[in-house]
Amino acid sequence: MDHIDELFEIATQCARRNRSFSIATIVGVQGRTPRKDGRMIVLPDGSTCGTVGGGAAEREIKELALDAMKVGKGRRVQIQVREYGMLDVFIDVPIRGRKAVIFGTGHIARSVAEVLFHIGFEVFFIDNYAVEHGFDCPQNMTLLPSDKFQSIAIDSKTAIIFSNPQDRDKYIEEVLETESPYIGVLSSKLRPTIDNPRIRQPIGLDIGAETPEEIAISIAAQILAVMNGKE
Repeated sequence: MDHIDELFEIATQCARRNRSFSIATIVGVQGRTPRKDGRMIVLPDGSTCGTVGGGAAEREIKELALDAMKVGKGRRVQIQVREYGMLDVFIDVPIRGRKAVIFGTGHIARSVAEVLFHIGFEVFFIDNYAVEHGFDCPQNMTLLPSDKFQSIAIDSKTAIIFSNPQDRDKYIEEVLETESPYIGVLSSKLRPTIDNPRIRQPIGLDIGAETPEEIAISIAAQILAVMNGKE
């Protein structure tokens, strides 16, 4: 039997933290198969909960679920089970998976994080001195030291924001090697910019923003415009 309560709990936790996941569900079978029904949650790191029959067929479904998460779109697939039968499986991908990596934990960085989290982004702060400076990381966000930056899976749904020049100078080349569609540097118009078309400096749409909250809205709007193909 599936552990239904555990499946729902994992899905709920992922939703609360804006983390992507997929659910593979048997919707039909032909011939002889290990299971006539079943469901399995697949997380981005490849871990699973539940089962759709085990063996090579389940491993193939897991890989298809991981691929579906990357493109952000569900699919229906038919999987051969040895020579005896066929599984008809629907892989559902709830709309999640957008991430924001924010270097620094200043007032504007925190305001940006709050806005992005509330519109569905998983938020990571990168700051070696945040705790020392009294930063209390919100429960549903993640605070990491800079040497853990590489542990974040940066993909085409990840926005990266630098809120201080030190981190920008140290990590910009590494960030430019990723698939991130949005790389922004928070700075004044007087600060020298890096000559690269992928880098937005200063960042945010020009809406006349002045307060940290207004600036955060302008930045979030620009990130959405980029990710939705409007800019």
